[in-house]
Parts: sequence; structure tokens; C-alpha cells
Amino acid sequence: MKRIVPDKPDRILAILAGGGATRFSGVEKIRLKLGGKTILERIISSLAEPEFFDKIDLLIGQKDERTFQPLPVTSTEIVFIKDKFPGKGPLGGLLSVFEANKDSQVFLCAGDMPFPSRDLMKELYRGLSKDHLISIAESRRGVEPLFGWYSSDLYEITLKSVKKGNVRMISIYRKDTTRVLPISKVEKICDPDICFFNINTEKDYQRGEEIALRGLNENISI
Repeated sequence: MKRIVPDKPDRILAILAGGGATRFSGVEKIRLKLGGKTILERIISSLAEPEFFDKIDLLIGQKDERTFQPLPVTSTEIVFIKDKFPGKGPLGGLLSVFEANKDSQVFLCAGDMPFPSRDLMKELYRGLSKDHLISIAESRRGVEPLFGWYSSDLYEITLKSVKKGNVRMISIYRKDTTRVLPISKVEKICDPDICFFNINTEKDYQRGEEIALRGLNENISI
């Protein structure tokens, strides 16, 4: 019997939500509210354009699914993914997504990044190809591995890195398979200080609230 091959890989939005929240009295960072919306709501409303992603994978580490309820309302299916490789960081999370989605193109997004740019996400998507299995962007801090596209064709190299204990995201980067959008082009799409802004401290949270309220007051999408 002839095997049916899908016309195209599934597009998966994978959100890293399993990190610690010790700085925020045990509240999951992804459930913190900025301008009246949780970070998870902001990520999904910014990136999950109807019919673009086939599925949203919420990577929750080893945490209870109830911690993340209620989920934002979206037309795209949301699936909880437990970490099959505990303690291996975002690379282990990416590998868990690959195992759940054998033929896929995965957009990996940090769960503490409340103002992601849909336009930048789509521009990076256009950077994927048969030869380019990773498409990421450059910020003023350097490359941003937790806001980028990864093809499931990277499964074997990712598995090998994780098994060796080399769990840095750059362990799977190769010059000939990785495309990096330079900061000069990113700046034409979004403000890098906003779209790559992430929350690690109370000070960051206060800054995020200021950014969110500024967007509300100026009636712009932030």
C-alpha cells in the first residue's frame, strides 16, 4: 500500500511555558497580566492568525495542566505537551514537540515574551527552505533562538545533542542550514526593544505594564 505523504508539513506554534516563576510569588509568568491580558493571551492573539498555524503546543514541563486554565479563546487547537526530556531546557522542549509532530515546521516562542511581532514571525517563515531548516532573527543582544522557526528535519541532530547533554540551542545550528535575519532588516519590521522584550524580574514586569498601557492609550497593537 502506497504511503500518503502530506502536501506540506504542519505549522506548529510552540510556546515555552514550563519555566520557573520564583520571582513572581509562584505565579506562572505566562499568566501574568499586562494591560488586562495575560502574556499567553498576548502571544496567541499576536501570532496565532486564523488558519496559519495548524496547532498550538503549550510546553508545560512537568506541571499540571490545570495551572494554565482557563486557556485563551482561539480558533486554533491548543494541546498541552509535557517535557519528555526534563532538565534539558528549551532544546529538550523543542525535541518534545518534534516527537509529537513528526512532519512539522515549528515556531518556537518564549513564554515570557509578551509583545511578539506577527510580521516578523511571517518574515522568518519565508526564510525556511529545503536547505534552511532554522530561521531566526538578530536583536541588539545577538541572535534570538527562542523566537524562530525549526524544521522537524532537525530531529536526529537535536536528539543527539540532548543525549550528549549539549542542550544549548546553538548546538543544532549549522552555517549551511541556519538563516539569520540581520538586525537592520528586523528594525524595518518591528522595534527590537519591544518585540524581543521579555520578563525576568519585577522591574521587567513594571516596564511591560508601561508598554502595554502605552499601546492601549495610543490605540495601537502591542
